[in-house]
Amino acid sequence: MLRPKGVERGGVRKATVTTADFTRLDEATATTTDRYELDRVDKGGGYKLYEVNVPMWDRAWKASEPSQYVGRGGAGGIGGRYERFRQWLAGEPLQVTKTRTLLGRAPGGRIIAPTCGVLEGSRGPNVYFDNGRHRYAVMRDAGERVVVALRAPDAARAREHRLIGRTVPEDAA
Repeated sequence: MLRPKGVERGGVRKATVTTADFTRLDEATATTTDRYELDRVDKGGGYKLYEVNVPMWDRAWKASEPSQYVGRGGAGGIGGRYERFRQWLAGEPLQVTKTRTLLGRAPGGRIIAPTCGVLEGSRGPNVYFDNGRHRYAVMRDAGERVVVALRAPDAARAREHRLIGRTVPEDAA
């Protein structure tokens, strides 16, 4: 069951997955998944958006790819990516170079969903990221509901292992 923590952040209520039961959805937090979208390449590649069971997904990813795993606060990540995405998400401007600054995310701005895959391993599912592992880690650490992009075969394997819940509707993406 999803339970709101009661903390407003960026106009969206934070939520935490407390069990693997996705059958009951808290309406107060349902809009958090509306912030995700597929990039244009993923749209044409057969990807769909799925809500992640964060504790189970995280355990599977850490066991599958320990060298690629981004821990709490960005530990093990590529220099600065975690912090830059966190700043952008908070709406803070980013100094990219000495002469170039990017604006932070506008209120209601969309997040490109991390692109992932799930393979069957000898000890359970092998979770990997093609793109977006730092975005996933920031959202995970913030206690937000996380959405990833998967192709149908990967989604079927993920669903077998209860790593994902509902499909995010196309109109939300």
